Amino acid sequence: MKPTLEFEGQHIDAEDFFQRYQRAAVALRAAGVGEGDVVALLMRNGPDLLELMLAARWIGALWCPINWHFKADEVQYILNDSGAKVLIADTALLNGLLAGPAELKLEGINTFVTLRHGDSSALRHWAAYRDALTTLTHPNLVASAPRGAMFYTSGTTGRPKGIRRAPSTPEQVARGLEVLR
Repeated sequence: MKPTLEFEGQHIDAEDFFQRYQRAAVALRAAGVGEGDVVALLMRNGPDLLELMLAARWIGALWCPINWHFKADEVQYILNDSGAKVLIADTALLNGLLAGPAELKLEGINTFVTLRHGDSSALRHWAAYRDALTTLTHPNLVASAPRGAMFYTSGTTGRPKGIRRAPSTPEQVARGLEVLR
């Protein structure tokens, strides 16, 4: 899939965006993310979010969107329950959670923080991640069996539940293509 993006006056053509999410996939792999791992995304909508969703999918990881309205204990629950290997967050969102009374504990989770919505006091790693994106010219990363999102239910009857789907089998893919025809 090679989408062209238009977002808040920014235009990213299909090939450039493809290269961006390929480099993001390489950067996620370098951060230790592999097939079946979970990449938690605490971000507002934008090209970075789409780039990371597709990058995770490309390497066979699940991407887990976390509602940016959640409180620290809700985010902590999802990080723990999902087994997230990486958290990627907008600085302002993460700083708000870290400053609250119920402090978020990020031990054991590789944390990348964007600078899009914050200042230069990001926790760690985002500069190295962005550097990797600009220095990798042709990553040539072979796609894994694509995974999708790991969404969490609303939790109206208790704690939210994470929904994990296994990748489609070749038979399911063939059947799906038949249905589309």
